Amino acid sequence: LGIHAKPSGILNIEGYFDGLTGFLDHAVREGFLTEAHRNAIIVESTPAALLKRMRAFTPPEGEKFMGRTNR
Repeated sequence: LGIHAKPSGILNIEGYFDGLTGFLDHAVREGFLTEAHRNAIIVESTPAALLKRMRAFTPPEGEKFMGRTNR
């Protein structure tokens, strides 16, 4: 939505959230989600790797999904 510049993280231990990540990838292929916004959802299988990537995250440049006047 472009409301904040923080990443979201999914700790995908033993593939528990594979269905969710597959759905998000499908949403990108179908044009419902941009690749940049998909990449803001960080998926890792260990807490250390997830935290490392979240700390290094840089928000995508570009237009917001929804402007303040559209809320």
